[in-house]
Amino acid sequence: MLPSSPQPEPPALLKKNREALLTQQLQLERRQLERLKHDFTYNLQLLRERDTELEKYDIEVAAMRAELEQRDKRTRDAKRQAEEAAARLEHVGERAAQAEAAKAEEEAAAATLRETLSRKASEAKRLQNEAEALRKTRAELQAEVARAQRQSTEHAQEVAHV
Repeated sequence: MLPSSPQPEPPALLKKNREALLTQQLQLERRQLERLKHDFTYNLQLLRERDTELEKYDIEVAAMRAELEQRDKRTRDAKRQAEEAAARLEHVGERAAQAEAAKAEEEAAAATLRETLSRKASEAKRLQNEAEALRKTRAELQAEVARAQRQSTEHAQEVAHV
């Protein structure tokens, strides 16, 4: 007996197989779209949290700057008072020493605030960079979601026409 050549599949079976494949592909793309939507929502929440944190740091930095200005003014005032006291009361070295100590204390406190301000500014810059990176990722994800939605719509239309 001669080997029979493979019988072509009936058109109905081919159509059914094609519909099944398109349906599976559509389901896969819908799952991918849902995953992208979830990732987008998560990243958006991260951005909002970072924005909130940045706003908090902005407020803290502004408060620290105001306090630093006040301390700088007090430092300048203390220095001026120390100089006046030294000119008027050279013989009272103890009072002048106390004013100098107060000046040094204020300068040390101002230096500490400057260091804290510098760290907070660095942290704010880092957070701004992270927020920018997240914004870029969000834009990329939005584009990917849009592309996935277009593809999903196209596949749905293909399935509908089949």
